[in-house]
Amino acid sequence: MNQYKVIKSHQPESKIHIELKNGDCVTVERRKTQWAGWLWCTTEDGRTGWVPESWVDVSGSQGIMKQDYNSYELTVEPGDFLQGILIESEWLLAKTSDDITGWVPLECLGKSY
Repeated sequence: MNQYKVIKSHQPESKIHIELKNGDCVTVERRKTQWAGWLWCTTEDGRTGWVPESWVDVSGSQGIMKQDYNSYELTVEPGDFLQGILIESEWLLAKTSDDITGWVPLECLGKSY
């Protein structure tokens, strides 16, 4: 895993996040967002959130999750360090020094070490 230094603060727009499991069914929408490669998804019980398009098998307005997913976003400040897990559509899935896993936009991060 690469280590990244935060150069720009990030606060999640919402405190609500969704967790999905491989095989879960969702309704998908293609909404405008500054980041390409993300779908707005609604679960069968009404929970909503952004999901990487590559993680969903889409057919029309329906989708089936290809893998487990959690939309939790990290709150980060300049000077923080994160351990990168994976990069997806201009976002990094990372772990903090407190062992919290979540997403942060790549634009908030300096080079990896």
